[in-house]
Amino acid sequence: MDGRKFLRGVAISAVIIPTLAFAEPRIAPLNRILDSYSAISKETLQDKTLQDKIDLAVSNLTLEGYITSEERVAVVAQDLTTREVLVSRNAYEEMQAASTVKPPIEFVVRHKVNAGKLALDEVLERAMEVCIRESNNAASNYLMFRAGGPEEVQRVLSELFRPGYGINIKEYFPFTRSSKTLTDEFKTKYGVEIPFAANGKALYANTSTPDFNLRFLERMWKERKVPVWSQIFSSMSRFNKNINYVPVRLGHSSSEIPARTDINSSTGSHAKDVQEMGIIQGKGKDGKIYPYSLVVNIDRPTRAENEREFYNRGRNAIAIISRIVYHHMKEKYNLI
Repeated sequence: MDGRKFLRGVAISAVIIPTLAFAEPRIAPLNRILDSYSAISKETLQDKTLQDKIDLAVSNLTLEGYITSEERVAVVAQDLTTREVLVSRNAYEEMQAASTVKPPIEFVVRHKVNAGKLALDEVLERAMEVCIRESNNAASNYLMFRAGGPEEVQRVLSELFRPGYGINIKEYFPFTRSSKTLTDEFKTKYGVEIPFAANGKALYANTSTPDFNLRFLERMWKERKVPVWSQIFSSMSRFNKNINYVPVRLGHSSSEIPARTDINSSTGSHAKDVQEMGIIQGKGKDGKIYPYSLVVNIDRPTRAENEREFYNRGRNAIAIISRIVYHHMKEKYNLI
């Protein structure tokens, strides 16, 4: 059986999605998946909006096994030059929030420091250094602890972004293997005990809407040179390859986006959710920057039996969706 099938009706230049053998311990590298695409005629695409393309893509990603029938997919995208919302799929649905709540958490801490309500010290600086850039649960929990706990973080976010704006932080992150090094460092170097979720396991109580994440990104872009926001913007930068950043599927890995494109993003996953949100700064042939934001969330009602398989499927689906959006922006602004 041929391992590649047409993504029926999707309006992009790269439309073949290979069927993946998920029983295998490893999924094929993403660049091989994307390289297996082929172009379809522009005549087929000319009357399709980006919303149409994404809806068709999600349907066919489900048919091809990247997404299961029980999983919800949210996709929202915004042209930050015109502020036009390009895609709004399940934008206002409350969905599982993994590590993409870390930028808002760090924002609250930096806001308190900037307002003189929280003292900046070496321990706090160390936690902020790795909270977003390494998506470190221990650092994130310490920031929440110093801010006054999850309830206080939620209160400040509700105050700054108005109540009911689409984010709900109720608990600390769970302890993971990647948390151990920083946890031990804080205990031995600073004498600090970092709190974790009860019994070391998340209750999956933290939620957010894709719309909140989109609005957060829009405000970050608008105020990227303002104190606090500029620091979050820098923490979410994925360009500097000298730092051990977490993998990004919104941008460079989707192969069609030039390698030196600046991306500011946050990624997250757990047994019930795979998600990414970020700003891609497309470079036009006229020398100008044409930024857009993209939020993709794939969540489940129950824990995945095979977390690694779920994570890999989700990452690949996000990369494919990202490529569709980038192609739209490339045609709209004549990007390089």
